[in-house]
Amino acid sequence: GVPSEFIISSVDALGNKQSVGGDRFAVVAKYRVGVPSQLEEWEAGAREPPSSVVVVGSVLDAGNGTYFASVRPHIAGHHDLAVTINGLHVKGSPFLLLVEPSSVIADRSTADWGHGLESAVVNEASTLTVTTRDLYGNPVPGGDLHLTCRLASNANGSCTSPFGNGSVLCTYTPVVSGS
Repeated sequence: GVPSEFIISSVDALGNKQSVGGDRFAVVAKYRVGVPSQLEEWEAGAREPPSSVVVVGSVLDAGNGTYFASVRPHIAGHHDLAVTINGLHVKGSPFLLLVEPSSVIADRSTADWGHGLESAVVNEASTLTVTTRDLYGNPVPGGDLHLTCRLASNANGSCTSPFGNGSVLCTYTPVVSGS
């Protein structure tokens, strides 16, 4: 959710810095599907993929050959950052942009899988996996270290065994039957 900001300095064909503005720069970040792929996780989790797979940034012309650019991708992971002038890539473009997840947001975190999500048997352990997520639904690695669980029913349990990717295995044992 934090914008990636940078400065573009316009130069002529000989590499001399331009002293006037007016160039038409564009900035676009496109999520790079890879391994592991957050986008594939969105689809596997039966959640609507975010609309921010491609994000168009903004460019402010300072009028002196300097341009202030900003782009804000929401999907954590690697993005190709294309910087173009009049539709042509500038030298080195596209660049690699790494987007980190933001802070854990409790109501965006999810109980993802495990037989303990749907049913349990008295005096038998049941498990489920909880994933800590940020505002945009990205898993937050290390967020599982701050996870506590409280069971709203008659059961004993705990959330331990972090996977290191923002997910943790929760185990509980119901002590009475009911819902």
